[in-house]
Amino acid sequence: LCKNYSNECYKGINFDNLLYNYQILNKNKNLFKDLKQKILFDKKKFDYSNTINSKYTQKQTTKAFSKIEKKIYYRIFSDGEIYFENITPVEIFLDEIRLNTKNDKINSEYKCIKNINIKIKLKPGDKFRHNLKKYNYNNLCLKDIKQLEMIIKTDLNTETYMIDIENASLNKKNILSDVSIDHINYLNNLQFIKKINKDYIFDNGSHIIRRPLIIPKGHNLIIKNGTEIFFSENSFVYINEGNLISLGSKNKINKLKALKDYWGGILVSNSSQSKIIHTSLENIDYYRDVFANIYLTGSINFFNSNINLNGVNFKNSIAEDMLNIVNSNFLLNDVVFEKSVSDALDLDFSNGKITNFNFFNINGDAIDTSGSFVDIENGLIDQIYDKAISVGEKSKLEVKKIKISKSLIGLAVKDSSLLNVNGVIFDDNINDISLYLKKPFYEKGGTAMINNYVPNNITIQKDAFSKLVLDNTEFKKINFSYEN
Repeated sequence: LCKNYSNECYKGINFDNLLYNYQILNKNKNLFKDLKQKILFDKKKFDYSNTINSKYTQKQTTKAFSKIEKKIYYRIFSDGEIYFENITPVEIFLDEIRLNTKNDKINSEYKCIKNINIKIKLKPGDKFRHNLKKYNYNNLCLKDIKQLEMIIKTDLNTETYMIDIENASLNKKNILSDVSIDHINYLNNLQFIKKINKDYIFDNGSHIIRRPLIIPKGHNLIIKNGTEIFFSENSFVYINEGNLISLGSKNKINKLKALKDYWGGILVSNSSQSKIIHTSLENIDYYRDVFANIYLTGSINFFNSNINLNGVNFKNSIAEDMLNIVNSNFLLNDVVFEKSVSDALDLDFSNGKITNFNFFNINGDAIDTSGSFVDIENGLIDQIYDKAISVGEKSKLEVKKIKISKSLIGLAVKDSSLLNVNGVIFDDNINDISLYLKKPFYEKGGTAMINNYVPNNITIQKDAFSKLVLDNTEFKKINFSYEN
């Protein structure tokens, strides 16, 4: 539990109690198994009269959003560099930056711009990096003042943040410049990687990577077929504005796996066309770059990229997400996800298609979407301990010819999302279909049209905010509330 944390972790956990509780649970596991369906899905009487009322919904939305004390992560440096990140589950609007000072020298001699219009929308998780020089801002202003005022807006309210101006010499990109050079030197000294123009190319064969593999910005990493790469625990791969290209074949599969237990995964950002073919990615922890202070939830991560995966096997991940795709376009064909301690595939604000797939033995969700548009066709999803397909945050999914078996929940649709299914087999799931409102920001629950499903006697949960149509007949019964 504490291997990825400092020694302070040991002070916060009573391992004797933890072991004792585990032994009790393990001893009574058969009891929990027998009661699982009753405990999780016991139908409850619920008065929906209040929740249907729009004023009540708005009140709950405002209450929930107000609990998020800090809605944006921000940094402003004395050289004019600004950085903002939306850390809320809703869209926010960066309105303006204001100079709030009574210093006559700043106001008159420096002729500082008092208000800078930013006018940028940020979706959940979006980042905005810029420099105030682009707005004709005078650096002398930043030199002599200590704070700027930042105005952000949401659909619910307007908030003001007072942001301290930080010394540019303490910006991490300046502090870590020599570390980056050290990483590049490590890359250039690897005899089995050849540099040709903007491509770093692995030789065929078996190789060991013992340190972070950071590819220079704008360069590509190419792995030829029949290549096996072993990564040490503290190693990872980082590519920015370049492509990850793994060219395995059916007879010579590329393998990226841990040298010992687990390795640190992959981050690809701003890739024009990454391609992974006939490749196995195994035994991966979450991505963590301690030098740049980047910690991600996924083992394999793509941001703002175009991705094509064909014949790829993801196996044994201990991260929150096996594969996390954010704000990207993707094609996944003939992919297998197996043995994950949490979610397998997490799609955030992305568009793409998944065909000929297999998910099994996943302790979280198999496919989890947020704000995404996805076509899914021809696949098996088996032994999922949470949701086989989770459709959330205004996602839209078109699904054809799938089978979902031995899962806690087959199809979950929530938060103003839409699911169209044509051809699904449900087999031995605790609950086959669930539709509900999870986050009150969205006001509506899920909408699903399910056609050509078997068997006829499926289990359904639906709240008052959702709509379900089964073979052109609406299911109107309300038998579920997410809060309860």
